[in-house]
Amino acid sequence: MYIINYITLLDSDEEKLFEGTLSSNDSFLKTFQELDIDIPFSCNMGCCMSCGVRVLEGIEYINQEKYGEIYIEVENDIILMCIAGLETNISTNIRITLKSLM
Repeated sequence: MYIINYITLLDSDEEKLFEGTLSSNDSFLKTFQELDIDIPFSCNMGCCMSCGVRVLEGIEYINQEKYGEIYIEVENDIILMCIAGLETNISTNIRITLKSLM
C-alpha cells in the first residue's frame, strides 16, 4: 500500500472536493470513487479525457500509465485518473494537488 501524506483534489472552479491523507494501491479514479467522491469518467481505459485532471503539484510521484496505456494525446501535466496511480518507490512525505478539467 502506498501512502500520500497530503492530497488536494479541486474541481474546475477550484472548490475543494477532497483534502487530506490518502492510502491506496488502486487508480486515483477507483480510490476517490471508494470515498464517494464523484469523479467524471467514461471509458475507464485511458481513451478519453472525461477523468482528466491537471496536476498542479507532485507530478513526479505519479505514474501516468500505472493501470493502463494512454490512447490519446495529453499534456505533460495532465493525468487520466482511470489509469494513473502512485509511483511505487516514493517517500511518504509528499504533496499532490489535482484540478479537474471538467
